[in-house]
Amino acid sequence: MQVGKGATGISLSPHLPGELAVCSRSGAVCLWTPQDGLQQVYKDPETLVFCDPSPWRWADFTAHPRVLTVGDRTGVKMIDAQTPGGGLGIFGPPGCGLLLFRGGAEASCQKGERVLLTQYLGECSPESLHPTLHLICTQFSLYLVDERLPLVPMLKWNHDLPSAPLWAQLLPPPRPGCPQPLLLGGQGGHLQLLHLTGEGASAPRLAGPPQSLPSSSDSLSAFPLLEPKSQWRLQERLKAPTIVAAWTSQTPPAPLTAQIGHPLRPGLDHQ
Repeated sequence: MQVGKGATGISLSPHLPGELAVCSRSGAVCLWTPQDGLQQVYKDPETLVFCDPSPWRWADFTAHPRVLTVGDRTGVKMIDAQTPGGGLGIFGPPGCGLLLFRGGAEASCQKGERVLLTQYLGECSPESLHPTLHLICTQFSLYLVDERLPLVPMLKWNHDLPSAPLWAQLLPPPRPGCPQPLLLGGQGGHLQLLHLTGEGASAPRLAGPPQSLPSSSDSLSAFPLLEPKSQWRLQERLKAPTIVAAWTSQTPPAPLTAQIGHPLRPGLDHQ
């Protein structure tokens, strides 16, 4: 897959097997399938809400299989992938869209607040959370936004992560009717475990206080003592930014993390 200007985000469709949404620094959004290859469905080199020099862009899916979200540091917008240019009748002419979130007064954002992470939450365990919810993280807060009620978040929580949020993973509930775990990770390896609830017509909310999990650097004491030079190298590697995480299916479940320079490796027991 070749993407001009460099890809900054890639998402797997929860609706159609093998379909990917790819976003590039140029503001182009493409859909890729094994049958049709890469097809551009939207492009806008300008940022969504106000001018910002960051080239970061992200694309993800929504509850509708042909409506996508496009995000940058200033906000998140919904576009239609069926119409050339990304326009939808209710959104206006081709190239237009509907703002889902913007850094401003509607979300009670702080001065200088920027979007760092946007993720569709509907593909995981629809029996617990409504399939129209989206997660948006800034350097200060976590927001849950419903695509049926754009701009005004359903939930806002100040995450207090020491480093910038880099990834999130919604996990299946341990049992039917239980709150749904959400694992939130910062660039410095900091982990927080939240539990979300809100079935049917109920608004999403946090079930209990968030839990801070041990970071990668906290696992240094679990390694055998090495000679000073090797010990220093190990310490520096454990400080490398975390780039992704997964959750094992063992009982009890345990995190696996990947860092720059690291493959997936077991994390600490989160209990």
